[in-house]
Amino acid sequence: MRKPELAAAIAERADLSKDKASQVLNVILDEITHTVAKGNDVSLIGFGSFTVRQRAARTGKNPQTGKQTCPVHYVQDSFYPFSICSSPFNDLTRPNALVFGGIFSCETNNP
Repeated sequence: MRKPELAAAIAERADLSKDKASQVLNVILDEITHTVAKGNDVSLIGFGSFTVRQRAARTGKNPQTGKQTCPVHYVQDSFYPFSICSSPFNDLTRPNALVFGGIFSCETNNP
């Protein structure tokens, strides 16, 4: 499902116009994005949580030259579905490494 399709579904279920539903969806996504960008977590009970994880610095290696690169420290945005939400993902081949729209990685808490 893409963003316009989600906005249309919201419009139909909430008895809103498609434009108003699209505005609501944009505000929600903007708030989640800005909150996570500030380094704070967003938890949506019954759906999942968006978190920011600090990744430890590690030295890289250029495969072409073999030269070592400077230690790189980075921040990773992750989405963790809650148990009800994670059940559809159990049939996928790699449930611990899902990517949603190239933005968030998804790691389930299932063994």
